[in-house]
Amino acid sequence: MEQKKNKTLSKKKLMQYFAGDVGKGLFTGMIVNYIIVFYTYNKDVNPVQFLPDVTIWGFFSIISFILLISKVVDAITDPIVANWTDKSKNPKGRRIPIMRMSAIPYALSALLVYMAPFSSTDPTGRTLNAVWVALFIVAYYTFYTMYSIPHRALIPEIIPDPNKRVFAYTISTVFFMGSSSICYLADGIARVSTLGYANTLRIIFGVFTVIGLACLLISAYSINEKDYLVETAPPTEPFLKSFKLALKNRDFMIITIGDLFNYMAMAFFQSAMFFYISDLLHIKQTFVILGIAIFSAICLFPLIMKQSKVSKKKPILIGSAVFAVLFILIYFADKIVPNNNWKWLIGVIMGVAMAYPFAAINILPQSMVSDVIQLDRLRFGENKEGIYAACKTFLEKMSYAIAGTFVGSVIYLGSTSNPKEVTTFGLELSGLIAGIFAILSFITFLFYNDKGIMKYIHEHKPESRPKDEKILAKAEKITFIDKFVISDLTIDGKEKKASSNIENHQTFETEVKETEVKEFKASEVAEEENVVSVFEVSSNSREDRRKEQIAKRNKRKVQLMLRSKRENLK
Repeated sequence: MEQKKNKTLSKKKLMQYFAGDVGKGLFTGMIVNYIIVFYTYNKDVNPVQFLPDVTIWGFFSIISFILLISKVVDAITDPIVANWTDKSKNPKGRRIPIMRMSAIPYALSALLVYMAPFSSTDPTGRTLNAVWVALFIVAYYTFYTMYSIPHRALIPEIIPDPNKRVFAYTISTVFFMGSSSICYLADGIARVSTLGYANTLRIIFGVFTVIGLACLLISAYSINEKDYLVETAPPTEPFLKSFKLALKNRDFMIITIGDLFNYMAMAFFQSAMFFYISDLLHIKQTFVILGIAIFSAICLFPLIMKQSKVSKKKPILIGSAVFAVLFILIYFADKIVPNNNWKWLIGVIMGVAMAYPFAAINILPQSMVSDVIQLDRLRFGENKEGIYAACKTFLEKMSYAIAGTFVGSVIYLGSTSNPKEVTTFGLELSGLIAGIFAILSFITFLFYNDKGIMKYIHEHKPESRPKDEKILAKAEKITFIDKFVISDLTIDGKEKKASSNIENHQTFETEVKETEVKEFKASEVAEEENVVSVFEVSSNSREDRRKEQIAKRNKRKVQLMLRSKRENLK
């Protein structure tokens, strides 16, 4: 069961802790938004062929294949890091020490991805550049995992109140989106720089790395983890068992799969968004449109926070639906932009329209996962934030791996030039695919049991209930969209009979009990045999016979003691 945390996290400490999201936003913007643009030949923007111009298995470009391999390796490290941080016995805490250890290599590897030093004019140099990029992108994602999983897992441990968590995740998202949006400026600066597109980006990314590293370190050294920790038991299950239980948690999987589809849609969009704006809308100032979208999203954060007190499910559904419409419209971009006179109007409208889904999808899924983690902790009394964070991050990264790999190849479809160039058909098709993923996200989130989860938390942790009676009444009101649920709870917060997750925990406890009994019996036999070997005496002398009788009495006492222990265990 939960106990009171030692201290309340002040707003100042909260801001310092979420400074880490500024660093993560900068590095994510550098990698996700630019790696395909930087390593893709474009005679008008970036006329440098850093990597070999070949396709793997007839479809994947070199950069797409490198991203696929790096993401697979990265995904494998997620559960390993999660298990490590969940079960760490470091006296300074389970999370903070790992963040401190990984901050510097995380920042440096993000920069070194773009520092491929070999010649871009001969095949050998390009091949060596590909190896360089592959090594450092794998290093980047590995250290990103080592920093991000404990950073994310610590939040529900030090902020147990669901409403305060929404505020905390809002601050986190503002910092992350704000810093990642700064990265959009790099494209506009690089396009007009006399130093060349690639060289200018390298200089800008060097500055971002210094700022990002400072933010990572501020976060990692801002608090003493144990001063704010909600004291609960660490997980006792073996790693694979914990991972399996997390994947069998229906509420958690609904959020994760829904978020996975949104991430796949966003991966398609982010990997090709500069091309969407510059090639389809014919707007060269890409950062203006993206800046409008980010600024509008940040302005909507208070609205999302207010709506989340009543329902987190509804804003997510609206966001997924709007995303689906916008992404599908990209497929018809050349039809809805009749001439250059309309391009800016269409661009601004799409930028503003993206604001609401940007805000909802970046804030609420994290808060929903924290609710499920707290629900799990209230039901079973164990802290498994790390393993839940790892499962979610694992599936997110696999979605980025799949989407990032395919978008880097889809955008070339129909190209007949050598080296290959981005085509209008490929860009429009990638928008259509992103729209399909957004629709799948909408369908998945429709089954999330928002009302049942919050009802259970409010009943078992009354201080988390909204203080405003009107808000509480709205939050508990069951609407049409709340009736479609796949969950371990009913919509009114009651545990279902023979809940699969409870059965899994009970099965595990039974297995542990049986194992303990078997091990005890084996040790009992060993001890009895040892008693016999120690106390057996074979001698005909009176003194030896007396010692033999004493030995038999002692043996009998040991046997009775062991039998008593066995009965207590049963």
